[in-house]
Amino acid sequence: MNKFATLYKRLVMPYGLQKIAITAILLPLILISCYGKAKATTNNPEGVVINDNDIVVGNTAANVVILEYLDIQCPACAQWHGILERTWPLIKDDIKLVIRHYPLTNIHSHALTTAKLVEAAREQSGELYYDFYKKLIENQNRWNNQNASDAMQTFETFASDVGLNIEQLKKDFEKRSTENKVLKDIELGNNDGVRGTPTVIINNQKISTPRDTKSLYNLIQELKAP
Repeated sequence: MNKFATLYKRLVMPYGLQKIAITAILLPLILISCYGKAKATTNNPEGVVINDNDIVVGNTAANVVILEYLDIQCPACAQWHGILERTWPLIKDDIKLVIRHYPLTNIHSHALTTAKLVEAAREQSGELYYDFYKKLIENQNRWNNQNASDAMQTFETFASDVGLNIEQLKKDFEKRSTENKVLKDIELGNNDGVRGTPTVIINNQKISTPRDTKSLYNLIQELKAP
């Protein structure tokens, strides 16, 4: 067993699970992931390559790389985002965070729209787009059950709240290049064997999402050690 697997099993996974606990363990795992379909998936044993168009935050020189595939409408992604945000002040200097879109359009009606809006915001501002992304994923309850027209009004309100130009956002949203960025992320996700969201890959190792801030923090501290 390699170093990563040993550390992750010790820090995140319970030790010595008994058969009687299997049901209790599996049920939460089902509840904390969203499964749907973006395209057929294939595996990529060679690992992950960071691309020029990737969203990258944190310390770009860090040797711990967290790659996440997210659906902005996915409740489990919002849960993972919360864990990451709460841990962020403690780990931001130790990790490079790469965010890719993987909208599950067959179960989330606004998934593709929100992904495209984030990319449109990136086209407009290299800083404000991340505030917009956080506004979207942290406020799913305000738009998750809205129809397309009402949801778009909510999205525009969020964009205005963070300082984006709404008319420019609309123009960039309609560009083919904006949708192509999302489609490229989906293609990369398929190559990385993504089947649900969030899919979290740390240093080319796909993991189950840490359950809390302590588990994530401890894992990062162990991995950054020489």
